[in-house]
Formats: sequence, structure tokens, C-alpha cells
Amino acid sequence: MLYYGTTDGIVMRADSANTSPFVTDITPPGLNAGTASGGFVRCLAVDPENAGHVVVAFGNYNFPSLWETTNGGATWTDVEGNLAGAAGPSVRWVTMFRVGSVSYVFLGTSVGVLSTTHLAGNATVWAQEAASEIGNVLIAHMDYRASDRTLAIGTHARGVFTTQIPMPVAVEDGAGPRGDRPALAQSRPNPTRRTATIQYGLPRTQHVSLVVYDVAGRAVATLVDATQERGAHEARFDGSRLRAGAYYYVLRTASGTITKRLALVK
Repeated sequence: MLYYGTTDGIVMRADSANTSPFVTDITPPGLNAGTASGGFVRCLAVDPENAGHVVVAFGNYNFPSLWETTNGGATWTDVEGNLAGAAGPSVRWVTMFRVGSVSYVFLGTSVGVLSTTHLAGNATVWAQEAASEIGNVLIAHMDYRASDRTLAIGTHARGVFTTQIPMPVAVEDGAGPRGDRPALAQSRPNPTRRTATIQYGLPRTQHVSLVVYDVAGRAVATLVDATQERGAHEARFDGSRLRAGAYYYVLRTASGTITKRLALVK
């Protein structure tokens, strides 16, 4: 199955592309590339584990530029979310990949790198990545290498950057310990505009470290550094002094280490 887009805004899918291709026009409905408001196809990203799951980026301003399909283009959903509207950026590149159980979508835009781990139609929240390192520069290209979870980002005027996406630990989304392992819940709310509550559980009394890191691996907040008893606990994250973007919180105990992601929006 091969997807491709054109400069006049048409999205096509070729089935049996390696033998006898059968081509279908799967352009999202209502997008008329022949009008002044139309866009052109900048990039298509295909889920490496599901050929029917695609995100397409259209290049233009004040235009619905991000669309998702989960059925090979039979139906589409606008996933611009908080990027919609006349003030929204131009999207130049889309990269989609999975690390463990987490699905990532990264955008290269006219105002830097944005990402999400949850496509939710109009409710999708895109958070800025590497605000200090890369900033609000135009992103020309991205590529992901699954063998070592490395994402490379090519910018206009600031060179090339790389980052390694951490491997999440698969645990139940709750604060109760399982056997001899700790448990770590997803921060709530996520994304957050300022503060969030993080719940976790311990299988026994032990020393606990709960630290929040930015995408460059720098510790930005230590929420817990103490010996705590068995059972459920919670910590409070305050991101009011931090830049908007993606962060990772890491629970370390003698029973194991768990990493999860939170998004801070302003």
C-alpha cells in the first residue's frame, strides 16, 4: 500500500503497488485545491504498525492542515486541535512512530517542533518540543530510526538536532502496585496548563525518587526524594515557571523504574 500527495492538494492511495497498482483518490472531503483557500500536500506519515493509519499535512496558512485516517482514507478527521485558526502555523513535516506501547506524532512547523501522543480530533493538543534548544525556527525535515529510538530534526538556520525517545515501562494505568513492582499513573490533567497530580503506588517501604525531566534529559523538578511506606501516594507538579512543551517524569525505586510523559501548554 503506497500513499502519495500532490502539489494541487490531492491525496492518493495505490493498493498492490509492488505488483498491479490500483489507485484511489482519498483526498479528505471538502478540500478544494483549486480554490485560493486550498493547500498542497506537504507530507504523509504512516503508522509503522498499521498501514491504514495515516496523518497528512497540507502546506498553507489559515487552512485545515492536519488530517488523520484510520481506515486507509475512507474517512478523515481534522486533528489540528489547538493549532487551528488564522494564527496557526504552517506544517512542513509529519513523523509517526511507536516506542513500546506509546504512539508518537511529531510535527515540523514554521514555529518549531510540536508533538502529541494522543490524536483526538478537534481536542488534540500539540505541545512544543525543545523550546530552548531548537526554538521557534522552521523545521524542514525529520526522520526516526527505530533501532535505537533516535529522532533527527533538520532545521532552517539552526542545523540538525537529535534526541533519543525513552522506552516507557508497561504498567497498568493506576496507582496500585502490582506484585513486587511499583505503579505509576498518568498525570492528571494531561496536558496541563500549569499544575498536575501524579499518583503512584509502592509494593513495600523503600526510598522513592520522582523527578521531572525536559526532552534534553535535564532535571527540571524533583517532586519526591524520600523513604515512603507501602501503598498509594501522590505528588504535585507545578509547571508555572517552565516553558510549554513535553516533559517526562521518572519514578525510581528499588522495585523498579517507570517513565511517563506529560504535556505542558500555555
